[in-house]
Amino acid sequence: NSTPTIAQGGTGPANIVLFRQNFTGDITLSLADNPAGITGVFAPNPASGGSSVLTLSVASSVPPNSYNMTVRGTSSLPDVRTQVLTVIVTAAAPVGNFTLTTTPTPSVNVTQGNSTPVTVSIVRTGGNTSDIALTATPTLPAGLTLGFAPASTTTNSSTLTIAATSAVPVGSYPIVIHGNTAVLGEQLANLTINVVAPGGTTLMYDVGVCAVADRPVFVAVQDGGQATPWQVLAPVGTTYQFTFHQATLGAAYVTLGAGGTSSLNVYHFTLAELIVSGPGFCAAPPGGITVNGTVTHFTNGLIGLINFGGAFTSVTAADPFQLTNARAGVNDLVAYMHPPQSGGSADRGFISRGLNPGNGGSVGTVDFTGANSFTPAAANGSVSGVSGGETVTHGMGYYTGTGANACTLATLYTGNPVSSGGFIGYGVPPAIQVATDFHTIGITAITGLTLARNLQEDFHTLTSRLATPFVLPSAMPVPAINTITTPYKQLNLTVTRPSDLNSGVSMLQTDQAAPGKTIFVRLTEPYIGGGAAALTVPDFSALAGWNNAWVPAGGDAIAWSINGTGSVGNACTDGHRFLASSRSGTN
Repeated sequence: NSTPTIAQGGTGPANIVLFRQNFTGDITLSLADNPAGITGVFAPNPASGGSSVLTLSVASSVPPNSYNMTVRGTSSLPDVRTQVLTVIVTAAAPVGNFTLTTTPTPSVNVTQGNSTPVTVSIVRTGGNTSDIALTATPTLPAGLTLGFAPASTTTNSSTLTIAATSAVPVGSYPIVIHGNTAVLGEQLANLTINVVAPGGTTLMYDVGVCAVADRPVFVAVQDGGQATPWQVLAPVGTTYQFTFHQATLGAAYVTLGAGGTSSLNVYHFTLAELIVSGPGFCAAPPGGITVNGTVTHFTNGLIGLINFGGAFTSVTAADPFQLTNARAGVNDLVAYMHPPQSGGSADRGFISRGLNPGNGGSVGTVDFTGANSFTPAAANGSVSGVSGGETVTHGMGYYTGTGANACTLATLYTGNPVSSGGFIGYGVPPAIQVATDFHTIGITAITGLTLARNLQEDFHTLTSRLATPFVLPSAMPVPAINTITTPYKQLNLTVTRPSDLNSGVSMLQTDQAAPGKTIFVRLTEPYIGGGAAALTVPDFSALAGWNNAWVPAGGDAIAWSINGTGSVGNACTDGHRFLASSRSGTN
């Protein structure tokens, strides 16, 4: 006789000893009174000697307990011999391990007077099937309650319902979710509950339309101004979602590039702006169509720019050309041939309207002496506000198109010099213009490597601007700089912009010790609301998922530029002006 101890789902032996008295025949053994889930096999059976081994199998469904069953022996003798066998079933030893995660993570919003579900995922490894009990700490304020369904599970998930009465104060409440089994070590998951006021605007952004390399690896938002705490967002699939309650907001994200490069982008805007334009997390992959064409009657030594559907290429000879990522649909083919960084009687233009070649199709031949070619119109221009030491140049663009492809920009030329006596601008003669065509001149004034000013102005007809000069924007003032070196370098710039730079301000920082690490911060004018603009690099070091290696280290030198913009009117209208002024330095 023996008392075997066997774990759920396991097997174990029981030694059966046969006491014989003047009997040598075979004895047939069987098991009786055994509960469901416990079975046994005797070997040998029938037994001709003095022993047999009973191998017991216990199903995983048999509850841990002590079970009595009967071993029977029959032979050629008339009597049946029996013996009680006690089997002790113990709980199965846990296999493998597990971890806990939540969706969303690391924070979730719950509105006062409402509830919200959170999925608690149990990631099992090594074949683990143990029953896991879920609890949470610490004690939360009255009215903020948690409920797990189920609270103990052998499956891979549980739903945590978070409910907040209207009396729970608005604020953030960190909790720790605990997962426990009988034997394995406790596993934890952190979650912050953000109790928010009723109302708000929930916005969703799917970055699945973006190139994989451009998708963010870290996203955080501010529901309020720059003093508001940042909250990390985690995507569900490729979609980010957050409910905003304040009029001013912040959004930040990090993208990674090849070779250890990284880019932190921080935007501050109003809720109204965010609804219209989105946070700019990433750009959609290039799309559009590819078209082909040829050039003829090209003058050697000149430069030709070929434009179609927002795409362009340059040519230096009468050769075939190809344009990629052009807008599909009906577009105008616009080309311009001129000497490098100058213009004059040798210039030639070309416009072929209303082409719809389709992907892989041909836009035909750009013939600089053919029916669609022209000698450019010319007009004198002047620039006011030029400072000593500035190098001034100008270029010309041309907007064409109708319908969905209206106001499509074509570049005619760039980089032509502007002297103190003025310049000559070249464009499209009025006789071949249509009502929806507009010129746009770009004028750039640069002082060394520290100051740049840019003007873009739209007009339909090219006319003299000697009496009414083009006016450059104000110079960007020198900003006040505050440097913080821990936990990483935060170069914070504050500037009060001139009144003509009324569209916002941005800052670009480039790590000089680790090329490829950049920080971009932008504040829109509605967010600033006038006065000084504080371009601040946030401290994200305490947030889940953040990596200090994404930004410059405390001792790195940083090249910075600060850029203010302004505008008057709308593009493709007479008098539309876009202004930009930047200042640069290194700290």
